[in-house]
Amino acid sequence: MNNKNKDFSVNTVGKVKKTEKSPKNLIKILVLIMGIILIFAFSFALVSQFKNIVSSISESTIGFVSKTVWTEMQRDEYGNINILFLGYGGADHRGGFLTDSMMVASRNPDIGEVIMFSIPRDLWVQNSLTQAQGRINSVFSQMYGKTKDIHEAASWFTLQMEEMLGMQIPYYATIDFSAFKEVIDTLGGIDIDVPESIYDPYYPADNMIDYQTFHIEAGPQHLDGTTALKYARSRYTTSDFSRSLRQQLIIEAVKDKLLDSGLSISNAQELYNHYVSYVNTNISFQEMLWTVQYLPQLGKFTSFGFTIECSLGNFKATKAACFLYNPSRDLFGGASIMLPMGATANNIKNYDQMQGFIDFILSNQAWLQENPSIEVINAIDKTYVRTKKLSGVAFAGQLASKLKRYGFWIESTKNAEITSTGTYILIQDGKEYPATIKALESFLPVTDIRIGTGNLVTDIDFSGNVIQYVEGANISLYLGEDYLDGTATFSGLVEKKFSYTL
Repeated sequence: MNNKNKDFSVNTVGKVKKTEKSPKNLIKILVLIMGIILIFAFSFALVSQFKNIVSSISESTIGFVSKTVWTEMQRDEYGNINILFLGYGGADHRGGFLTDSMMVASRNPDIGEVIMFSIPRDLWVQNSLTQAQGRINSVFSQMYGKTKDIHEAASWFTLQMEEMLGMQIPYYATIDFSAFKEVIDTLGGIDIDVPESIYDPYYPADNMIDYQTFHIEAGPQHLDGTTALKYARSRYTTSDFSRSLRQQLIIEAVKDKLLDSGLSISNAQELYNHYVSYVNTNISFQEMLWTVQYLPQLGKFTSFGFTIECSLGNFKATKAACFLYNPSRDLFGGASIMLPMGATANNIKNYDQMQGFIDFILSNQAWLQENPSIEVINAIDKTYVRTKKLSGVAFAGQLASKLKRYGFWIESTKNAEITSTGTYILIQDGKEYPATIKALESFLPVTDIRIGTGNLVTDIDFSGNVIQYVEGANISLYLGEDYLDGTATFSGLVEKKFSYTL
């Protein structure tokens, strides 16, 4: 980015006078703000703001600028644009280049979904540049120590993440704490309904040596930039997953503030100044400009947090990607760290299960937009179960646990009153869920799709209007005998864990 062109004109389509009412000036400011929004992973919020800021500009003008002065962003094999986001303290902070926030965003412009993967700081890895082992939050700092260049360190760290996650990540963006605080303050602060109180007496003090106490009560809170940063960083009395959740809540809050208050040209200029001052990225202006044409397709985002906390299989703000575990401290000098499922102290680079999860999500993004609730029902005849020597196995419960790890919304599990030879799906609300069905077929054989209205309730509201709503799950998944015959799900009494290729 270059902030020397004070007129912010799009020079390749003609000169523009230095006036903030110029359509091309407004478009360029909008695109730069979209870069800021992208850094915080709530670009979909601009669907509304886009109309407000450039309401006087015709769609043909927008399309012309976006499609003639642009460079298409690189996509992976599934058509997704993948970007690594790093947040760190900066040179004026203790451990200034340790990454407190590590997220990979994936967006498919044709679908509109934005996927976020949060990486915990205590994940143990081997630095691809130095070959040293340590927590992943130290890798960027080590690379910066060797290169003395933010862009070069970010490029190296991107390669590290590609190796670990098994995905193509051509882009990166880094932001420091000062920028984070100032952007929040520029918006006038944010409002968050804090889910749980935090009392952290070990939050770093401003002198980088001592500690200060950070305390926030549960319930509705208005946070300025400084408080929001503390809320995002606090960790010693909670957990990595909790911190990932709080960072996602902040993202939601900033998005809501943008939608509620709007973006004026004055604060657009201020946000732009913060952007060019604090954000380091290899996303070019022309690539940002290219994304304008996809604003109408922007949808919701779904965020996953890699964690060991499997009980959080379907969390409100951040879904738990439970593909990590805590190895014995004795194997790592007493340190409490995390490893990927399947990895050991002698083979810490076994990323197969993490990569299988990532690949599943990236190749099935559309079902996250449908996001129906599912009940898993065991309809396998008990006599048939005994012939397989699998008596006592909780088929519905085990499959439900696996589906939760991959982000499915599991409403409940139970046994069916009537058995079935075939595994089938009953859609209870009369809708269609083609992407969800395709995703489920990665886990088990589906012999039939049935449409019903079993959970669709018709009622009268307080105004006397007829309304319909779903009571219970949107989809009932019935497991039949072919669930045991057609899959390699079971080895003895133990389900094969964390594999969607069955």
